[in-house]
Amino acid sequence: MFAFLFFHLWTARLVQIRDHSSVDLFRLIQAALASRWIAALYAAGILAAIVHLAAGVWTFADAWGLMRTR
Repeated sequence: MFAFLFFHLWTARLVQIRDHSSVDLFRLIQAALASRWIAALYAAGILAAIVHLAAGVWTFADAWGLMRTR
């Protein structure tokens, strides 16, 4: 997941760090997703982020006793 986050930040933000105002991020991501490999990696990265968030919410709810029945 960290590799996905680094790749996303690198392609979307860090490459154009000096000139954010003139960069069209939609076109930048659209061009990156034109490759099937990049699109597959983005899908896998987003899925990993969703699973990570779900596990965190589950752990939070369990630790605070929200998952226990009486």
